[in-house]
This record gives sequence, structure tokens and C-alpha cells, in this order.
Amino acid sequence: MTVRGRERRTTSHPKQHPDGISEEDLAAETGLTLDRPERLIRRLIAENGWPPLIWTRADGYQLGAERAALEAYERAVLTEKLTEFRRFITGTVAPHGAAHPRDK
Repeated sequence: MTVRGRERRTTSHPKQHPDGISEEDLAAETGLTLDRPERLIRRLIAENGWPPLIWTRADGYQLGAERAALEAYERAVLTEKLTEFRRFITGTVAPHGAAHPRDK
């Protein structure tokens, strides 16, 4: 995911206003351009000890979200990654192993 567009996002950031923070404002806060990937923003957040960044359909981007929101986001991401890994194993690795049993 990249930070693009002009869509307004809700946030608990100190500069919060009723319409939320725009992706342009988020990019300006982090010093990154709008076409930089979200993973770079996350790295910058980690390096500077900033509050965590999450994104939900209901609330958009949130910096320093409440504990319950963070835990729900972490569970959702972990579930998504585990599903992706399971599909890779069952859809690629297992058929490859069956088709070429002597491969390493």
C-alpha cells in the first residue's frame, strides 16, 4: 500500500481536526513523498519511537490508536499473513513437491 490520493483519514494524531488528517499531511509529518510505500513510513515511525500507525476501513489511518484497535489490527494482519502463507504452501510448495519429489 502506498500513501496516495486526497482522501481524508481519521487519526488520533496531535494535529487531528474534524475531517481527519489527509494523506498529504501524513506524508508531510513523516518527511516522505506521497509515492513512497507505507512500509517506509512504518520504518520511520519505528526509528523515531512514534506511536504506531494502523489503517482500518472504518476509521482510515490512525496514529497512536487505542489498545483495542491496535490488537484488532494486529490480529487482522496476522490472520491475513497466515492465510497468505497457507495458500502459498498448499498452492505452490505442495504441488511442486508432488510433481518433483527429488527437488530440494
